Amino acid sequence: MRPTTDLRRKDGLRVLTVGGVLFLTIGFLLARPSVQKFQDFSSIYYGARCLLRHADPYNDAEVRKVLYQESDYKPLSAPGPRDDQLITSQVYLPTTYLLIVPLALMPRKPAFVLWTIVTAGCFLLAVYLVWTICSSGAPLLSGTLLTFFLATSTTVLAV
Repeated sequence: MRPTTDLRRKDGLRVLTVGGVLFLTIGFLLARPSVQKFQDFSSIYYGARCLLRHADPYNDAEVRKVLYQESDYKPLSAPGPRDDQLITSQVYLPTTYLLIVPLALMPRKPAFVLWTIVTAGCFLLAVYLVWTICSSGAPLLSGTLLTFFLATSTTVLAV
């Protein structure tokens, strides 16, 4: 009885590995064109850059000043809501900057790549941990379902 269970666990892990490869491949292909837009990362990144300049990252005007000085960002001149409002408004807790300041010491594009790699790694680790819990009962089924989940979750990396 034991050898078939080990084979099923190995098969489930192989299927899950295929899902991880699909997730990384499709996710990074989708993330590559969005490097210029990455508003969610820009928000915390320029807030941390503002903090490194000893300015208030929760003051929109100060974050906007850092954004305009350090990037090729051009604001729209049309009336209406500011297009940079998403980047300059900070919704993160102050303790978040303890993790982000090391990334803010890097240039924007390498920091974004590292941010994306860490995000992908944490996501894959979480899926693997779910599989280890579920694999005691149905390793192949849980691996297949989590592979489907990974293959359809590629927007985690793209957005």
